[in-house]
Amino acid sequence: MQTLHTTNGGWDLVAEIACPDLPAFDDVLRRIRSIDGVVNSETSLLLSSVLR
Repeated sequence: MQTLHTTNGGWDLVAEIACPDLPAFDDVLRRIRSIDGVVNSETSLLLSSVLR
């Protein structure tokens, strides 16, 4: 995991995750979703950066 942020609004936490490939990413998502208390998740892929 790269970073974990608390937030307001619809989500309690936002996690930035880096994986070497899609199978590894799928595994991370499966593990996160199996954590007791996690009732929902949403995935967004970052395509490019506009500011650095």
